[in-house]
Amino acid sequence: MASNLPLTPELEQLLREQLTTGRFQTASDAVAAALRLMEERQPAPDTPDDAFGLWKGHAQDGLAYQRTIRAEWGK
Repeated sequence: MASNLPLTPELEQLLREQLTTGRFQTASDAVAAALRLMEERQPAPDTPDDAFGLWKGHAQDGLAYQRTIRAEWGK
């Protein structure tokens, strides 16, 4: 499967740095390593997702929940 993924300028710079240092031979190698790391860090199915699970049932999405919390903290 071939993919052409758009990257932010910051991610492009990080990728260039990783390739320049020789840590990865190709962009595909770097993406594959990142995906493997994401898979390893994914919580078990019966474990609540601490990063996003907090907002479930409280807001439409994580960003809306974050704004709500920040507004509450600002009071």
